[in-house]
Amino acid sequence: MHVTPQQFEVTITDGGPGFDTSTVSRFLDNSLGKQCGRGLAMIQLVMDEVSHNAKGNQIRLALHRKEARC
Repeated sequence: MHVTPQQFEVTITDGGPGFDTSTVSRFLDNSLGKQCGRGLAMIQLVMDEVSHNAKGNQIRLALHRKEARC
């Protein structure tokens, strides 16, 4: 995890075999209604950056500070 006043970044690694990350794309409107696969869609809704390692067993999430607009 790396936290600054401007950014929150976390990397999560699973010891499993991973998955084919080429099948991961931006969510479609119907993604949230599916039985499986909602987690990645919800992550993409919230986070500013989402990336995976080549093996598919690690995800990096980043959230950037937004400037207040009045």
